[in-house]
Amino acid sequence: MKRMQLVISFLSYLLLVQTPLIFASDYTGMWWDPSSEGTGVFIEHDETQNCICGAWYLYDESGSPLWTTFWGTISNGKLTSNLYSFTGPAFGTSWDVSQIKSAVAGTVTFDFLSDSAITMTFEVHGVSGQLNLSRFSMTECPGWLWWDPEKPGQGVVLFPLEETGQEAKIAFVWYIYDTSGNPVWYTALGPATEKNNLPAYLFSGPPLGQAWDISLVRSQTAGTINVENMQPAVFQDQQLIMPHNSLTYNIHGISGELNLEPFWCSSLCN
Repeated sequence: MKRMQLVISFLSYLLLVQTPLIFASDYTGMWWDPSSEGTGVFIEHDETQNCICGAWYLYDESGSPLWTTFWGTISNGKLTSNLYSFTGPAFGTSWDVSQIKSAVAGTVTFDFLSDSAITMTFEVHGVSGQLNLSRFSMTECPGWLWWDPEKPGQGVVLFPLEETGQEAKIAFVWYIYDTSGNPVWYTALGPATEKNNLPAYLFSGPPLGQAWDISLVRSQTAGTINVENMQPAVFQDQQLIMPHNSLTYNIHGISGELNLEPFWCSSLCN
């Protein structure tokens, strides 16, 4: 019970707030194709508007980390969207929104076959392919997408992992920009303690367009990430007061902080 309370606290009690606006979706969560281990797709689904948004974590033509985003409305069990790639402020510099630039990197179509199976057909940077997605087997619950409204153009996916032994664990994916302003993503996982200071990892993998070779998926430690609950979600006079988390980091010797709150997918579909 204590371990589950740690997980719930870490997610700012979102798992306890079962309103139609939060976790009412069928497809929200981390997805992957087990035959392409080392990449992932996070989907957030707002059933009130049947709106989908998310991010795909993959590798570019040189095998460096790349992320693209997508959004739209499901129609007849399908969603077709542009895939957008971004560049932005160089890591460690002052956050300048005017430097965030987007470009269409390709297209994607999701066929929602069931609550646990999605076919993802894509064309990105001139490379076409298909992923057969299933829910990431290590997750206990869907997770959530967070952002810092004062630093748009980046985001954090946060989700708990299945308990192993006596320890509850938590995982993150942070999509951001490197010191040249190009897209990069970091992962972190470890004990779901209040002050975790987890090692952050930078991945490289098979170059886009080449046959998938799991031996090319490699990680290196890039620094540390800590997420601390600052304000849990609470109801006040029948109004939901949203949670806030603080993400502090030291990546490649550069330190900083994000003030996180949930990102509403529906804002992209209005």
